[in-house]
Amino acid sequence: MLQIVVSPAHGDQRTKHGNAQQHDHRNCIHTVHLDTHKKPAIAIERRVSASQRACITRVRCGGQPTLTAPVAPVAMTNTSPSPAIPALYRIIYLYIEPVSTLVGAVYAHHFQGTYLQLTHADSAPFGALPLGTSIVLTQLANLYFLLCINEALVLRATTDLKVWKTFLFGLLVADFGHLYSVHQVGSWVYWRFWDWNAIDVGNVPFVYLLAVSRVLFILEVGFGGTRTAAKKKA
Repeated sequence: MLQIVVSPAHGDQRTKHGNAQQHDHRNCIHTVHLDTHKKPAIAIERRVSASQRACITRVRCGGQPTLTAPVAPVAMTNTSPSPAIPALYRIIYLYIEPVSTLVGAVYAHHFQGTYLQLTHADSAPFGALPLGTSIVLTQLANLYFLLCINEALVLRATTDLKVWKTFLFGLLVADFGHLYSVHQVGSWVYWRFWDWNAIDVGNVPFVYLLAVSRVLFILEVGFGGTRTAAKKKA
């Protein structure tokens, strides 16, 4: 026969048969005695420490502890939902930039001669391209395609602001590297817009635009309304 009696934090109430369950709110101690012969044959004690938030389960047989098993604590967090991503940022990073990098991938692989002519006409080879140059351009196309897929799919998979900021910070670093890569063309390429060709527009002003938008996103410029709505939901 099993009898269970619950005792309050400041005192015990026991049955006439001596079987009891004790509960201490201060230390969160639970003890259950299972007894068919009026003596505690097996006792299972679960202790939760309020200070350490650790949980320990002990099994006693005949009053002697035989097993102690720690249980991982459950972390209690109070997180507020991420604010909605403003529409302008979504348009830039989910549509405009992935399409632009896809166009770059197509040109770097399928129109390699044109790609080199637009990058720097004076150094572009005439006729067939060297095999090494063709391989490098195909690898560049592959990297453009990778960026296209990552940005279009990863950012669509989450609205977590930390993920977006981390991803865009990496692209911001790459923006500065991209701008540096064309410095040998001449300093004019950074500002003389009337001499820009199609690939110069993609290499310089378009990167300017993307870099500025990433800085604004990281600083959460334009998140006023969406952040207020997120706080209300929380």
